[in-house]
Amino acid sequence: HRLLPYVCGTLVMNIVGNQLKSELYESGLVISKKSHFLSAGLKALSTWEMERCLQECREACGGQGMLSENRVGPLLSEFNVTTTFEGDNHVMVQQASKA
Repeated sequence: HRLLPYVCGTLVMNIVGNQLKSELYESGLVISKKSHFLSAGLKALSTWEMERCLQECREACGGQGMLSENRVGPLLSEFNVTTTFEGDNHVMVQQASKA
């Protein structure tokens, strides 16, 4: 039950991401202020949430969580950098707050 909130959050972020993609395609890929706000905020939120989810998965596995066979440890180290790709998350949140 400790991972269920992450499943729910993933579904919500997926719905918002799909809505954002639809709006971008309908506008002819013109990025509006709303689109920029949503994409910046969603990037920060989703990568922070992913990092927390992977850490929770690792902890739920106990001592087995860092084994490469489980892929949780390698995924955590591989995706940890996503919080700084295409802009640091703190900058993304600042951009979202200005929109």
